[in-house]
Parts: sequence; structure tokens; C-alpha cells
Amino acid sequence: MVQWFDKAREIWAEGGHIKNENLLNFAEDFFDFVMAVHENSNEGKSQVTKTFLHRAGQLTADAGVHISIQQEAVRKLNQILDESPHELKRQVLSSAEILSVMKLLGKRIMEGGDYDLQVALTEALCRMTTEKQRHELADGWFSVEFVAKAFKRIKDSEFETDCRKFLNLINGMQGDRRRVYSYPCLEVFLDKHELFMPADDKLEEFWIDFNLGSQSITFYISTADGEEENQWDTVCIPKDEVEYYTVKEEKGQKVLTVILKQLLNSGGREGNRIQMYFSAALDIGEAVRHVYGEPENKVSLTPKSLSIQLYTGFQSTI
Repeated sequence: MVQWFDKAREIWAEGGHIKNENLLNFAEDFFDFVMAVHENSNEGKSQVTKTFLHRAGQLTADAGVHISIQQEAVRKLNQILDESPHELKRQVLSSAEILSVMKLLGKRIMEGGDYDLQVALTEALCRMTTEKQRHELADGWFSVEFVAKAFKRIKDSEFETDCRKFLNLINGMQGDRRRVYSYPCLEVFLDKHELFMPADDKLEEFWIDFNLGSQSITFYISTADGEEENQWDTVCIPKDEVEYYTVKEEKGQKVLTVILKQLLNSGGREGNRIQMYFSAALDIGEAVRHVYGEPENKVSLTPKSLSIQLYTGFQSTI
């Protein structure tokens, strides 16, 4: 399997930053096979954890492959960390290879490009270490002192909200070089249906993330019936699903309207027009231009179907 992985990584590297569905499907199939071995037996768990954990980490941190490949790798990395026995993880995570991977993950978080990727990278570091170990190691992962201190403040029990504060800090500090713009919005509508932020007492704002690396806009919304605790939907609007967009100022607010090529389905809500309302003080136009390019006037196509992903949040098993 190691030889297959090394050859696969060469193929993904040759694809570079160009989005290629065939390469992504190949990555998904390959890691599904690896996870099938991992879940088959205790021997399989041991083999995959010892052999592939650091390799998956290296691929996750490789900015030379397309960001969708990195996202698939880090999802499986976190799954391996979640499902492997504690004693096995303790043995593997103390190795020099893994300590080196941790530094690579910290560097990749700083480079950003996609908020969900940054969250998954941060989750991986938290799964690899206890809170005590983070206080000892974080200064080696992040060269800027206040960034390392901010990371140390992430608690497993409050991962989502603490991670949001941490990532907003490191993305915002990079100014014009930032690869993720995160802005609080006032309201979001899918056609006539209002979408609400996740129900979390410690989440103070409804954040919209403009991701330059993945050329997408993402945000989290509460589930349709609101009955599923600790679950919400992740709405992702990639550039290639956008027919056109506009940014206008109305009644003292900035209004971003995105018309989709396909229908977006969220529970019982459906539509192909998303409207986001922001404070007029925010430069939403700059952020969306970085992601989607300059706005164009186009004739809307007949919408089809666009799916969304279910996000269950981070539950520490450290």
C-alpha cells in the first residue's frame, strides 16, 4: 500500500492546482480503501496508523496539490486519529515523523486558502495532542508568539468557538495577503427562506467565509427542524456553481446576491438565489471579487440540484 500511496501522490502532484474531478475521485477511492483496511481488524488499525498517519499528514500539508485533495486527506487523517486505540496513538504520535508533520500542519494553517481546511488542520493538531502538550509544542508550530498563545487557548470542549476565534485572528492579521476573508453577516436568505446561524450560546456572529484557495464561499446554518443537537449544515458555494453575483448597497447595508446554476437543497428549503446582508462598513465587494472574479451580467440557466454537506462538529476523543 505504501508503494501505491507514493505513486498516487506523484499523480496528485502532477495535477497541481488545477481542479480535476478524476483526481479527486481517485483520492476518495484510495482513502476509502485505506480506511476499509483500518476498520477491518485490530491488525489493520495498527498497520494503517503506523504506516499512513504521517503520510496522510504530509499530503494534507502539501500546498503543491489541489486543495480538494488536501481536504480529503485531512478528513481521513482525523478519522484515523478518532478511531485508533489510545495506546496505539500514543506510540505513533511520539515519533519524530509525527512531530515533523505537526510543524507542517501548523505552517499550512497559517497559509490558509479555505476555512474548512484550516478547521480540519487545527482539529488534527488537537487530536494529536493533549491540551497540556499543546502548551509545550505550539511555540514550535507557530513562529509568531501571540499566534501560539491563541492556539493554546483552544479547549477541546469548546473547539468550534475557540477555533473560530483563533482562525479569524490569524487570517485577519495577514491583511492583503490573507487567503480567507471572514465577515459577520446580518441575515441570509435562500430565495424567500431565511437561514439561521447554528444554535450555540457562545457563537456571537453569523460568519461567512470567502475562501480564495478553494474559490468558494462557505457558512454554517442550523438544521431545518432544529432538533438535532450539535449538528448543522455546511453550505458551500464554489465558483463553478455560480451563474452570477451582484453586490449592492441598500438601506445602509451591503447585499451580496448569488445566483446559482443549480438548486440548493437544505432540508425542506430550496432555491437558487442566496442573499446575504452585511454592514455597509464591510468591503464585501473586494472579498467576493477575490473568490469569484469580477461580476458579469449573464442570463440565468435552468437550475438543477445542488447538495449540501452535513457537519457534525468536533467531539474530542483525546
